[in-house]
Amino acid sequence: MKHSNDAIHYLDSLIQACPDQMDTLLDMRLSLMHNDEPGACVAGYFKLKRQLSAWYDSKLNTLRDHLESRIQIEIVIQETQERRNACLALGNNHDLEDYCEDQMRQIALEHKEAQHIRLRFSWA
Repeated sequence: MKHSNDAIHYLDSLIQACPDQMDTLLDMRLSLMHNDEPGACVAGYFKLKRQLSAWYDSKLNTLRDHLESRIQIEIVIQETQERRNACLALGNNHDLEDYCEDQMRQIALEHKEAQHIRLRFSWA
């Protein structure tokens, strides 16, 4: 729970530093507080990355670290019902869709026989 509290406090500081992004940051804060919709936090991160100037990069990197420590990717191979979790690693991606497509490509290379792969974000 300490990780969650650290992330919430960090989001509070971002709200003060970026009041024009308050809606996105409050949505992320609520998701973290209630362990609800981790994908909303990931989407919020990419929205902030798109909308904030490079001046905020170090703040966004810290936010990314908080999210990566709390969120994972759940992978399900439909044909075999194989389930596994992978670490969230947002890296230098700038867009949620590109990030998900990259993840799907990597998983498809590992599971060449798979026709249906499902990804979702879950709390670690």
